Amino acid sequence: MRETFVPRLPDASVLAVRRAGGTWLGTDTAEVLCYRQALDTRNARVLRTLVLREEDVTTRIDEIRFTSFASPSIFVIMWRVTACDWSGELEVVDGIDGAVRNSINEREQQFGGRHLGQLVHHLGPDGMLVLTAKLTGASVDIALGTRTKVHCQNRDNSDTVHSWADEQACFRSSCSRVDEGGTVTIAKTVTVHTSRDPLVLDPVETALADHNAYPYAASRGLDNNAYTNVMAMWTLLTACEALERLSKADYAALACRIALGKDEPRRWAEIAKLLFVPLTENDVIEQFEGFDSLRRYHNPRQATPPYQRTDWASERNGDTVDAWQIVKQPDVLMLFYLLGQRRVVALLRNAGYKFSEAAARRTIDYYLARITQESTLSKVVCAGAIAPSDKELSLRYLRPHTRQISCRGGAARKRAFTWAQCPESWMSLCASMPA
Repeated sequence: MRETFVPRLPDASVLAVRRAGGTWLGTDTAEVLCYRQALDTRNARVLRTLVLREEDVTTRIDEIRFTSFASPSIFVIMWRVTACDWSGELEVVDGIDGAVRNSINEREQQFGGRHLGQLVHHLGPDGMLVLTAKLTGASVDIALGTRTKVHCQNRDNSDTVHSWADEQACFRSSCSRVDEGGTVTIAKTVTVHTSRDPLVLDPVETALADHNAYPYAASRGLDNNAYTNVMAMWTLLTACEALERLSKADYAALACRIALGKDEPRRWAEIAKLLFVPLTENDVIEQFEGFDSLRRYHNPRQATPPYQRTDWASERNGDTVDAWQIVKQPDVLMLFYLLGQRRVVALLRNAGYKFSEAAARRTIDYYLARITQESTLSKVVCAGAIAPSDKELSLRYLRPHTRQISCRGGAARKRAFTWAQCPESWMSLCASMPA
């Protein structure tokens, strides 16, 4: 079985504090008097509070982390460090660590777990650090930048600042005076970019796993991704159904809160009927418009040597997966995995398509013949997609996967058991499995 590994990017979240000359504070270096962590779903923030005692003095750290919705490549870490019962110098260190490895995965350990090369550092002014690198085995450049601001007792600048770098990491330290009961605020902003970032992100485009453009097209982008459009149908109709279940009072309160127009739900239902889903002449759902006209690869599972990504291997050979009917994990199968065959059929019929359960099975068979099975999750998706119509075949996909997980132990189990949340398509399969 091929496996695809997500390479670890340089760690730009490095942030640490200590009393000058003391031990760096952490749950493994100090007595933990209090530890709380929470997810603020209303404001999309992760909140954490630590109260640590080290050498008979107590320090409190309140942390906030969030990612920008407007610019997802930007995230922020903010600490408020309070000297509960001491006064003195507080040392703050932040940095970017490029010495990262995929060491938790046993197979990655055989190859050293390293996916980064050509690391270059830049120590800029005003607390700025920059690290650039290249993914080994792929022509992808990565750039990470951080800027850290330290504010202490009405002073924006710390007393002393020192920056340094080695072959794989770069750091910046500062030292500020803090009085008992005083607080130092540290705000670290991180940006991450790659050479594959599009100038304008296309939501159709973002749903694809392997294909980014039509063969030899001058620009990136694909038309009418089926997963995107069918999930949009489901979202719109589910929103209408949810509103219908509300009491009149709750509906009125919600409409007032989100400024919901009187005709908007009706318009949502109309849009759901108008969304285009590409089908072949045989009523097979196309991954995206034009997928069926790409060249057929007769044995996708032999497209690349073991443990290599098909798209990267194709690029090294001067080819591109954009030209082939070949996919790592078809989005169309994910539709059946998440929604189940009956719901996919109902959604397309609601939009005016003569799509039957037989056409759904033809669609599933079509992609089973074009999948490379590189993804750890792909066999599970195949099993879940086909479960309602062919439980025996579904179990044949599932059993080797679960057997492999149980034999290989901890690391693989942690990665692969994300499927255990069981969407709707699993219900009939689970009911048929022996106890």
